[in-house]
Amino acid sequence: MTIRRMVTLRCALVLPLAASACFSGPLLPRLPAKELASIERPLGSPQAVHLQCVQSGTEFELRCQQAVAEVAKLLALSSWFTTLEASPEDASLVITIYAPLRRPYWSKPAHNPGFLLLSPVVPFWWSEPFGYRMSARLTASGAAVDINTTREGTSVMWGGAFLLNLSPNRSFLPHPERELHQILAQLLPLVGGPG
Repeated sequence: MTIRRMVTLRCALVLPLAASACFSGPLLPRLPAKELASIERPLGSPQAVHLQCVQSGTEFELRCQQAVAEVAKLLALSSWFTTLEASPEDASLVITIYAPLRRPYWSKPAHNPGFLLLSPVVPFWWSEPFGYRMSARLTASGAAVDINTTREGTSVMWGGAFLLNLSPNRSFLPHPERELHQILAQLLPLVGGPG
């Protein structure tokens, strides 16, 4: 057998194994049915929202522009808001986002090709922060509420991670609707509940 043929054969065996490496990430728990029903109904008067951001200068903080874009993408899934780009003067609700911490991609095992090649048979896990911390304030009354969906979660990269994803609180892909539901549930007392 020639060296070229041996290399081709080994690549043909190793690459599918590497490609089968799977990921499992934590999800927020589902809301109870009663709470879910209350946030899925439209508001009596949808809110015009102004999103703003505050940075603390902590290492590995998301840039404000990116944090606002992520939260806007989440909130856009809801019918509670007429706009997410209202000026501060025209907004009925001002949401201040505290720039979240995110683990840099280069510090995760998935960034290392050696770990990627080993992950089909050797599990790798790491802890990372998820979620958002915000405050929301009604401009008319000045009433405010804090919103916090932050959590520390364990991500797993392993060929058998699909077994972990059978759990209702883990998944290969993020579930933005769960994050949105948690945000809306915490925002509900401020905006007066469904109409």
